[in-house]
Amino acid sequence: MPVKRPFILQSIASLALLSASQAAIASPILTPEFSTTHVSQAQAILGNGRGTLVAIVDGGIDADHPALHGSIVLSRDFTGDGLTTDTAPGIGHGTGIAGIIAGHDSGYYIGVAPGASILNARITDASGIFDDNAVGNGILYAAAHGAKVLNLSQGEPSNRPNVAKLNLILDYVSERYSMTTVGAVANANNSAVLDVPGGSFNAVAVGSLASSRFRQVRGTSDYSLPSDLRTKPDLVAPGQTINLAANNWQTATPYGTGDGTSFAAPIVSGLVADMASYGRAHRLPTDPLLMRAVLMSSADKVFTFDGSPWSARKGSVDRTGRWQTIQPLDSEQGAGRVDAGAAAQLYARKRDSATPVVAWHEGALAQQRAFDLDLGNLLAGMRVDATTAWQRHVTWADSNRNGVVDVNDGFSQNVPLSDFSLSLKVNGVTIATSQDPYDTLQH
Repeated sequence: MPVKRPFILQSIASLALLSASQAAIASPILTPEFSTTHVSQAQAILGNGRGTLVAIVDGGIDADHPALHGSIVLSRDFTGDGLTTDTAPGIGHGTGIAGIIAGHDSGYYIGVAPGASILNARITDASGIFDDNAVGNGILYAAAHGAKVLNLSQGEPSNRPNVAKLNLILDYVSERYSMTTVGAVANANNSAVLDVPGGSFNAVAVGSLASSRFRQVRGTSDYSLPSDLRTKPDLVAPGQTINLAANNWQTATPYGTGDGTSFAAPIVSGLVADMASYGRAHRLPTDPLLMRAVLMSSADKVFTFDGSPWSARKGSVDRTGRWQTIQPLDSEQGAGRVDAGAAAQLYARKRDSATPVVAWHEGALAQQRAFDLDLGNLLAGMRVDATTAWQRHVTWADSNRNGVVDVNDGFSQNVPLSDFSLSLKVNGVTIATSQDPYDTLQH
């Protein structure tokens, strides 16, 4: 089996205690969705995303909005109508997503990564219509022009003909261009893994939380059906009554609100932009695998739509008392609610009294070999969260022989999926194991 490059992360913390201890940090970010996910704490550690290019593959962006002026550095239309602005009626879609990521209207609206630059790939026309070629070429354009993060809040339902190909393209750009792709699962209360981007292996798929303190999965957010072997979403984020920069700001108020997973995903994209900016400045890896594993290891377990607590889809305790799971994520919330403050602390390896161990490792694993990460002395009552992630490997074939990667080319998985396991040992004795054979992660 070829050598893979997984990432192993461990963080030990009471994340609720961590959040409470840092809640007094002053910040202009007052929106409930940002305070709940501790964006100000993340910015205090990581900065504001300066120098990171974030691609928004969506319905265009109003570059003249007061919260976005100067943020859009590259735009291209893939719909054929020659426009790059947000032409959706009312509040709009792409403009709102851009504001969540990079808004910088001081005193009124500040995004998660206000220093980031935006690449605007317009794939949806004024009627909300798009085709598969536009989606694929928008993704590939973003990768070829150096975007470090891609936000895809436009999905492809399972009945579209090119769902498998578009998910292959997402996996290809993640590995080939080292671009972290973040996508919204749909709002159809149905399977997330059968669609785009939920069917991608290498992308971070995001579901949404309801507005009441953002501690419960929203009823419309797609999830994993019992028949789905793979589990999506990877994470959830606030997705109801989200504050947005409005497309119709010239004739109405500059800001409004929106609902759906579309507006949950850019909270995660903005956080990844901040992490990438910090990583470059401190000579840390910014590989998509590391970003994904940090996000999932630092997530905060919340509640499903019916009020049940987080639980692995399929696991049991054996006769020796060891916990074993083959479907380690929750069917509705994945690893849990994104916690920007905890993710920043883990990525930057910032310890405090509430979080005495924060560690991660980038390295190679091969078949029948193990890598050990020493956690030091663990104390009773500590919570341990760990994630190992690796890539699905996708190859490109220049089908039209023009030397340019485009949606008409061939994309295919070129080697079988690797299958690694993750174990937690205390004093040399294994007490928990994740052995999911269906996906490219253990948790």
